[in-house]
Amino acid sequence: MTERRTLILTTQSLSSWQWQHNDAKPECEFAVSDDGQAAFRIWLNQHLGTLFHLLVDLPDEGFHQETLPHVSGLDRKALLQRKLNQHFFGTPFSLVRSLGRERLGRRDEHFLFAALTRPQALEPWLAAMHDAGVAVAGIHSPALLLPTVLSPAAAAEPRLILITLGSGGLRQSYFEYGQLRFSRLKPLTGNCIEEAAVNTYGEAVRIYQYLIGQRLLTRGNRVPVLCLANPAHFDMLRRACVDTDELVFNFGDLLQVAHARQLHTPPVDSTTDALLVHLLARQRAPVQFGNDQARLNYRRWHWRRLITQASLSMLALAGLFALSTALAIWRNHQREADAMLAAAQAQQRYNSLVQSLPAIPVSPEQLRQLTTEWDRLRAGTPDLAGSLQPVSAALQKNPQLELQSLDLRLVANPDDTATAPVAAGAALWLVMDLELQIPSQLGPNRRAQNEAVERFLTDLRQDANDNIRVLQQPFDPDSAKSLKGSSEAYAGREALRFSLRYWRRVDT
Repeated sequence: MTERRTLILTTQSLSSWQWQHNDAKPECEFAVSDDGQAAFRIWLNQHLGTLFHLLVDLPDEGFHQETLPHVSGLDRKALLQRKLNQHFFGTPFSLVRSLGRERLGRRDEHFLFAALTRPQALEPWLAAMHDAGVAVAGIHSPALLLPTVLSPAAAAEPRLILITLGSGGLRQSYFEYGQLRFSRLKPLTGNCIEEAAVNTYGEAVRIYQYLIGQRLLTRGNRVPVLCLANPAHFDMLRRACVDTDELVFNFGDLLQVAHARQLHTPPVDSTTDALLVHLLARQRAPVQFGNDQARLNYRRWHWRRLITQASLSMLALAGLFALSTALAIWRNHQREADAMLAAAQAQQRYNSLVQSLPAIPVSPEQLRQLTTEWDRLRAGTPDLAGSLQPVSAALQKNPQLELQSLDLRLVANPDDTATAPVAAGAALWLVMDLELQIPSQLGPNRRAQNEAVERFLTDLRQDANDNIRVLQQPFDPDSAKSLKGSSEAYAGREALRFSLRYWRRVDT
């Protein structure tokens, strides 16, 4: 974790505070002199990895409040920059804060312009930090941190003067509904509570008169004054601060405020340095005076940190990917082992089943050869369903005819009467010799017999691939024989038969 330190610059010294785990502790102090700056440079070389905040507690501050027309975009930026140059020309350490817009009329916007008016007091220390390459996150003022110490009741006051004691002196800040409007610092020689108590009343009167002169207050208004201090010093402050017609003095418990802001080590006196360091470290984006030149090393540190975090994130993702890949590989090995175990168990069951079967006179190798030869014969045997279908359709259309016999053979020549081996690639013919029977009712009528045969031949011949030839008619067509009468020719015969040959080309 990056170390965080806050440097508090006053008119007398530059002190270093370390913040860690909600605890602010002073470390060392450097005098505002050449020797002090030389010692500070040596000390910086020992803390190059530290993130610094510079808290400037100097009387050289300027605050100005102004109401401007509400604009946005680049016009707003140019307007505010022009106003900053008008009010605080010659200092690079300035800022502007919006105090809200009016509710009526044009709804103009109120702004607070603030600046550190003597940059020469900061430049030697900033130059030392720039030369050392340390990161300066921002340049801050205690006045801009004090609104966070106000309680809800104090923040609701329409007018309030807050007096605090710090290492830089006695600070008086004026608030309206919790918004900072003005602040000034009274340097003290000893920064002790006794000196602060003596000066508290006089400084409250002075800031009240100044606010009236600047027309921030109307004469006759009674303004509450809140003195933030250790409860052990309340009696001393009460003796020094007497209520008047314009000012009403109240006293806030500094220890209670520090506890409410989760500062682990409470202040031992009435100074607010530890509380301000704690508040500055806990704020995510505190208001600050630093320009781009002063925060150059911080931007470099910020980008290095982002790159480091991105690299670590990518490394973590790569580790997770490698872990998931290793887990997937392990799972695949487990599945492979389970599959091999299942295959071994299946093989054992198969072997047990084979051994339980009765023995056959054929060896497994011979059986494998027979099945291979059978598969080869089946592959070379044509599909007869397409050839037998026309015969089946013709018989269905002529139900009076009965099929008596069917002689089927595959030959290379349709006139072959027996099946013979066919050379590979040669044309193959399917030849069928059919013998059919005609019902006895058609026996005496030769014309009816002839029509029955012709009708069957027509139904059998469906396309040009079908070839048909009648082998034997139901009557004797021999001209050498004499025709007999129907009663003689068909006496004692129940039915007549005829035969035909049907062939067509098939593919293997």
